[in-house]
Amino acid sequence: LLTGETTNPLVYAKFSASAKACNLNERKPHILFYGHYDVMPAPQQGWNSEPFDLVSRNGYLYGRGVTNDKGPIIVVACAAAELRRRRALGADVSFLIEGEEECGSTGFDEAQDSIGHVDVILFSNSTWITEYEPCITYGLHGAVHCSLQISKSLPDLHSSIEGGVIREPMLDMIKFLGTLIDADNKVQMPAFYDDVCTQSEEEMQLLNRLFIITNRASHCLARRRRESAMTVHNLDISEPKNATVIPSRVSAQVSIRIVPDQCTEKISDDLQSFLRSRFEKLGLPNKLDVHIDKKADWWLGELNDTWFKSLEKAIYGEWGIMPLRIREGGSIPSVPFLEKGFGCHALHLPMGQSSDQAHLPNERISIANLHRGKAVVERLFSAPVMPK
Repeated sequence: LLTGETTNPLVYAKFSASAKACNLNERKPHILFYGHYDVMPAPQQGWNSEPFDLVSRNGYLYGRGVTNDKGPIIVVACAAAELRRRRALGADVSFLIEGEEECGSTGFDEAQDSIGHVDVILFSNSTWITEYEPCITYGLHGAVHCSLQISKSLPDLHSSIEGGVIREPMLDMIKFLGTLIDADNKVQMPAFYDDVCTQSEEEMQLLNRLFIITNRASHCLARRRRESAMTVHNLDISEPKNATVIPSRVSAQVSIRIVPDQCTEKISDDLQSFLRSRFEKLGLPNKLDVHIDKKADWWLGELNDTWFKSLEKAIYGEWGIMPLRIREGGSIPSVPFLEKGFGCHALHLPMGQSSDQAHLPNERISIANLHRGKAVVERLFSAPVMPK
């Protein structure tokens, strides 16, 4: 399905339920699997093999995208195909695989019309919190990504002549960024934390269980998994980027990770106002430009949903233990969008381990995990339980 002249297409496919596996007097459930085939860049530096050549080594597959998200996509497709072959597919299963997830997602409106009614959305796009304990991810951060630029009216200048004379954009940027968070990493935006959902007793119990298993302090787990944060990702300067030059323009990329019940649009608007106000209060003579690059809503699954319980049962049936319930620090813009569009809940089944290196050199995924992940999906697809 085409999404535009400059964007990658959506891949749509459907496996129809096997008549032998369904009750002819009841409506067949319809499961939508969502994934993405685009990947992050993979410069050769730091890799032990070619990033875009699939390599099998010591029980793992190595290559860009094997854990995020191509390996899980292939696993779910193989599970549906295998059940079809055995005439044991108990649900209609549609696949919606996009090519723009890493840069914000787009083009789902027309796909919704083609797919029709959906009972549940399944995706697999992260990793476990440990190496050995299977998990269900029930929450994701939202995000607001922002570009900043501080510039002066003069061109690039030579530091041996103008150093110490003019107000340098790089020094202004460093000073400015240093005011955005405090010594405890708390974001300094007014009222930023006011809408953050209070931690429930159930969630405290989940964090305490994770503390026992991971040996990580509960407050560290909470900061990584359920709390808001601001990050400065990089700094860049205008050409020619020589060591002797005072650059006329300095840019930075900043993001804020947001959580329930913060409003993405409000945080985006407040961030822009905060940045401009903070810069103005510093009395800096250079010019600040602010641009919001992309936004993503947070996502929180429904733990008491019938489908969630079915997925837990499928994982238990394969692994012999109940999966850990975890929240993840990453963001997937499409998931809350698809939930709203189809009016149903989503399930997140991570298949990779905590050491999979998603987005990093030597990205990998366990072959054994892929096989067992396929078995979990087959259990879910062969005997889906429709909510009453």
